[in-house]
Amino acid sequence: MKFLQTFCVVDELSRLLWVGGDWGDFARDNGGDMIVADKVLCTSLLQHIADERTAAAIVTILDRVLDAQTNFHLHYRCDSPAHKRELLMTVTPLRERRVLITHDLLDAQAMPFRGEWWHHDARSPDMKCSFCCSVRQRSGGWVDPFQSDTPHPASVCYTVCPTCDGRIVTAFDDMTTRAATELARQTTGQRQHFDS
Repeated sequence: MKFLQTFCVVDELSRLLWVGGDWGDFARDNGGDMIVADKVLCTSLLQHIADERTAAAIVTILDRVLDAQTNFHLHYRCDSPAHKRELLMTVTPLRERRVLITHDLLDAQAMPFRGEWWHHDARSPDMKCSFCCSVRQRSGGWVDPFQSDTPHPASVCYTVCPTCDGRIVTAFDDMTTRAATELARQTTGQRQHFDS
């Protein structure tokens, strides 16, 4: 498995100020020639997200990180038709209300796949989760496309599935707990300093 890491810095208006790592290679490998570095700088991160539901989730994550001033971590999937890929997103607060978003490839497996490269279509009745890559076709439930006998639909409407909604909430809870623990540690340290 090839090591892969991409990162970007965005401001509080979600503008891309800097991208680095394997950003260009990953964009091209995923058919994203329009999001290579020289074409995305100074544009809004949100305009490169296909659907409103995922964009809203990302905005919430960025806002919560800026408010809590601590890191946010979320495991997610970013598959290709032939590879199941597990990644970790880390959002880190910076100065001047900016954040660093890092994506680390944790695992990639070649998988048998039924279907073709898919594309986003807001009118499609078939839905695909942006965070776990599960697919819900019409009235069916959410399934992992690599574990389904049904061919992957050619067009999907991206969204966030209920399971990933819950995972994001849990990640927020973890972030809040870490922030409170760090604040308590700092407060205790300050008290000990003044008492000594």
